[in-house]
Amino acid sequence: MGQLRATSGLQYEKQFCNENPDWISDRKNPKLYYPGEGRSVHKKIKNFNYDVTKFEPRIVSITKHDLRNIIDGRIAEFKGYQSSKCNKPKLYCEFFKVARRNEQYIHDVKTFNKFLDEFYTHNINNGFLRTLEMGLMNSIDGIQLLDVFVPKCNLIFESKIVLGWAGFNRLSLLFHIK
Repeated sequence: MGQLRATSGLQYEKQFCNENPDWISDRKNPKLYYPGEGRSVHKKIKNFNYDVTKFEPRIVSITKHDLRNIIDGRIAEFKGYQSSKCNKPKLYCEFFKVARRNEQYIHDVKTFNKFLDEFYTHNINNGFLRTLEMGLMNSIDGIQLLDVFVPKCNLIFESKIVLGWAGFNRLSLLFHIK
């Protein structure tokens, strides 16, 4: 079973496409390569002993969008928010997170959150997160909200660590309207 937010987002997107036939669903997600041993990103983090200098992800594909306009060619990410609610930061995407019980048992909360803080600082300093942010922003023409299309020139994006499930923090990309 998926997260309610993710499930409702897909429902909003499907409804939007049904009501706006110029837009079609055309989902693309970024791909990152995480080095190390283990089947999951979490096992790889643990196998590097939470050392951010060894855990260096690489960008394979940076495209992220949900919709394509078949008339004018615009590419958009769909977000199930009203524009009036987007004057404060809203979730755009998450880079990695602990979101399932089986992942919860891999890490100690304090150890993981410390790693995430160090990962964030390390990757802000080396430019990786900014490169990822810029790539994601450049892969869209804007964000389609429930009530309006917002061109990317009217958006502000920022990476931030936010509180997540069961006390595990999440590295997220947030957006809001200028």
